[in-house]
Amino acid sequence: MLTNVKKRVIQHKINKLLSQYGVTVVHHTPGRVRIKIAGWQKHEDLFNKLLDEVKHDPAIEEVHFTPETGSILIYYAKSSHSDQETQRRWLEMGNKYFAEQVGSL
Repeated sequence: MLTNVKKRVIQHKINKLLSQYGVTVVHHTPGRVRIKIAGWQKHEDLFNKLLDEVKHDPAIEEVHFTPETGSILIYYAKSSHSDQETQRRWLEMGNKYFAEQVGSL
C-alpha cells in the first residue's frame, strides 16, 4: 500500500513540474503513455529533435504523434516502467528539450 502512495506522490510532483511547460500526461498504463504538449509549434525544431531522440531510445517500441492535437502516444517495454535507469534517461531527454526551449524564449 505504501508503495502505491509513494508512486502517486511522485506522479503528482512530475505532473506539476511538466505542467509548467505545457505538458500533460493524459493517460498512462505500464507500456503505454499519452501526453499532450501545448504550443509545441512555437519550438517545432526542438520538438522534432526530442521526438527523434525518443524514437531511438532502446526501451521505446512505437511513437505516434498527432500534430493537430499535439498528442504523443508512446508504447514502451513494460519492464522499463519500474527501471530506474530508463526513467532517468527519459527525464534527461525531457530536461534537455525544455532547457533548450526556455533558453530560446
